[in-house]
Amino acid sequence: MRKGFLAVLAVVLLLGLVCSAQAFQFGFVPMAPQTPAHWPVGAGGQVTYQTFFGTTAFVFMGQGLVPGEAYELVAKSLTAPTTGQVFCLGEAQASMGGGSGSASPKAGALNLYAPVPLSSIPKGKVQFILLPACQVNCAGHSFAGFNPDEAFFGASIVTIR
Repeated sequence: MRKGFLAVLAVVLLLGLVCSAQAFQFGFVPMAPQTPAHWPVGAGGQVTYQTFFGTTAFVFMGQGLVPGEAYELVAKSLTAPTTGQVFCLGEAQASMGGGSGSASPKAGALNLYAPVPLSSIPKGKVQFILLPACQVNCAGHSFAGFNPDEAFFGASIVTIR
């Protein structure tokens, strides 16, 4: 009786792990300027994302941005039927710096955290882009006066499931 119970328990736990793995996605994407000559040395950052049960949390951490400028993290769809459309993930302002102590962010540092419902982002292949917020039309899923020299681009294409 005890062996049967342990076998059933093992199967239930295994099924739980398999189901959880299907609802979970994690990734890390380095981001860099397309035209490094327009940016300070060391400008760049990274996006991490984690999908768990219907919500994806995006975190961008970067440096070398224009202090005080508002930036938008977007996912540009590379998969039909939304190819070329831009999906806004979150907005934050680059630090002005000037604080005292080692915990104060430097001028141009940006930390952005954005929990987004999975239904609000495209499925399939996307490219992450960080650009000035004034260069994107979030409601229209499009760029608005986009200048690639003022943006950071993901170093790799990501597939969102």
